[in-house]
Amino acid sequence: MTNCLSGGHASCLAQRNHSLIPFLLFAALFLSTVLFVAPQAGAQVVYGSIVGTVLDPTGAIIPGATVTVTDLSKGITQTTTVSPSGNYEVTRLVPDTYTVKVTFQGFAPDEVDNLSVIAGGLQQVNLTMQPAAAAPRPSPWQRQRHLCKPSKPT
Repeated sequence: MTNCLSGGHASCLAQRNHSLIPFLLFAALFLSTVLFVAPQAGAQVVYGSIVGTVLDPTGAIIPGATVTVTDLSKGITQTTTVSPSGNYEVTRLVPDTYTVKVTFQGFAPDEVDNLSVIAGGLQQVNLTMQPAAAAPRPSPWQRQRHLCKPSKPT
């Protein structure tokens, strides 16, 4: 009698090949899962973005304005400058509630509160800045008082 371990008999060889088929199928399935599904799982979006334009009341853009986005629960801020085309973009924001504020010399600040950002979401926040009211001029007495500080006794 021939022993299957010695490999001499044709039926034993066929029996060994049949036992490899399930293993090879499992290995192929495992590799395809690792190669095709795992990279997609790693590509999950966890951040959101806020974008928009900054205009004056006439619709003219205000390039150079400063946009500050503040995470209300964490107090973390991100700041960006409005582009020459009037646009701004703040990316990589963790899902939370934010305030968006824009400032620029000669204009009153504009602000949007309680803006929700979700993972993979894009919030568009267009802001319109009003010209700043003329600041009241100090009287000559007030100007003089600020210029003439009392001296310390020696």
